[in-house]
Amino acid sequence: MAELKLAPDELRRLRSLGIAIKTRFKIGQARITDGIVNGIHERWRRTELVKIVCEDLCRLNMKRTHDLLERKTGGLVILRAGSIIILYRGADYKYPYFFC
Repeated sequence: MAELKLAPDELRRLRSLGIAIKTRFKIGQARITDGIVNGIHERWRRTELVKIVCEDLCRLNMKRTHDLLERKTGGLVILRAGSIIILYRGADYKYPYFFC
């Protein structure tokens, strides 16, 4: 889906930056909770990408995890490889707690 919304050069740049990220969120048995979503938004205040590593049950159904992350965070999955997802916030991102 990211291929349809972003230019090829921008997508290539974001993927190379995402692969180089060392810090990451781990999604375990609790799945995608409000705490994880809030943590993603906090990280997006400082950087445009978040690397997420799925463990346990989320790893078994990565397509569902991919869809849930996009729906709950409003971001865009730019890379999904094995159990790793790289999530992009978008160019016009606004921190959600400032919405009225």
